[in-house]
Amino acid sequence: MPLRVLFLLLLLDTSKAISVVEFPKIDDREWRPSRINLNGGEPLISFCSLDYSYYAKEPWRTPMDVQLRIYSQCKQPGRSMTYSLSDVRRYMKSHPSEFIEPSGLIHHETRCGSTLVSNMIAYVPGTIMVTEPSIPYIILSSSHIWGDGLSDDQRNEVIRDIFKMHCHTSFERSRCFLKLAGAFHLNEIVAALPTTPWIFLFRKPAEIVASQLGGQWIRKDDFYQKDGNGNLIQIAEPPRKPCLKWSSEVGLSKSRTLNWSDEEICVEALSLLCRQALDSLVSSNVGVAVDYQNLPDDVMGELWAIHFRQGEEQLTLDRPYMLAASKIYSKNNKSSVKFDSNEDRDFKRGQASEKALR
Repeated sequence: MPLRVLFLLLLLDTSKAISVVEFPKIDDREWRPSRINLNGGEPLISFCSLDYSYYAKEPWRTPMDVQLRIYSQCKQPGRSMTYSLSDVRRYMKSHPSEFIEPSGLIHHETRCGSTLVSNMIAYVPGTIMVTEPSIPYIILSSSHIWGDGLSDDQRNEVIRDIFKMHCHTSFERSRCFLKLAGAFHLNEIVAALPTTPWIFLFRKPAEIVASQLGGQWIRKDDFYQKDGNGNLIQIAEPPRKPCLKWSSEVGLSKSRTLNWSDEEICVEALSLLCRQALDSLVSSNVGVAVDYQNLPDDVMGELWAIHFRQGEEQLTLDRPYMLAASKIYSKNNKSSVKFDSNEDRDFKRGQASEKALR
């Protein structure tokens, strides 16, 4: 779903704010921002009590926040609270131990292993992994609504608090990572969190195009099955490919791409995204570009120990968990089937058009 559409849908949240902020302990659930209402002046933030123990046990079953919210039944009584942004920020100042400073951010292209990386981190005990939250991007794209009259420093402070409030913990988890839904607003994020380590995951454009265009971009079992004769048949329509969905977000207008093929739109969107990421990498001393072909090994080495500042001793403790998670298909919400990367890659390349492969 394009961010502009998602933005409009989230604006329909009509929850009323509660004056007294509290995040009661419920089993092993964690409170996390889930919706935002920008109508009527000050933003209202709705929090959901997520079944985090379920997610941490097998993150590949609900690898995205939106899936975990559905599983956690946020609409049930007592599982959702709505507060004004200013009230939450005051609560954060008076209850600092409940909010973890972000340990690292993951920005990425599409089909480049970002969900694999987030699953590996989520599987490590004591961590909080936030996967593709929508609120940070909404806040970043709507500062003209909530930030009127604020200085740059004041706006950056609000943005920092938005990221940090996603890292609330009721159970003394000590590390928090956020995987964003792409690599948008990077310069603004780096300006607001200049010391927070971040990575940009990328992959060869031809591989991304071959993975997304001409066939489907999620595991084939979700959309294809074999008939009685052993032939693959499509059983469901795959969602729109992210590299096409993102085109407007990176500055490609419909008028410019009117006569372009899907392959041309996809490649240009990826190119613009990478150029924006490169600009941020040049200006930041805490950003690193990570190649898909070096996963998952890079995560279980210097990236974890040095770049994300976890240390060699912690890496020794965490590596077995990350290694175990890396062997499970990253978006496997049906059963714990081990992922055969060669088989899945061959299928996708077989589905791609000749133009996509070129």
